[in-house]
Amino acid sequence: MEAYEKTLADGREQARQAIQQAHGEATADAAARQEELGQRLANDVKDAEARIAKAKDDAIGSIRDVAADTASAITERLIGATASSEAVAAAVDAAMKDK
Repeated sequence: MEAYEKTLADGREQARQAIQQAHGEATADAAARQEELGQRLANDVKDAEARIAKAKDDAIGSIRDVAADTASAITERLIGATASSEAVAAAVDAAMKDK
């Protein structure tokens, strides 16, 4: 009977150790996956921010061009003279800088 109880206790201890080891491995695997996902998401966010900044710069450049063309056309229509492209660009840049 004593040998049976020792065998039973040994079996329980081996099972406990196996469960503890499996739990430790699962925890380590989950932490590694979480770290990998965090890095991937951080890279995706960085890439998205770069695309947004480029789109913003492109949009502002387009607005500047449209504003310069509009200012040139308005100046010519109002005073009948054509303003130099440098003067128009300087005026548009000054107006956009204030905003």
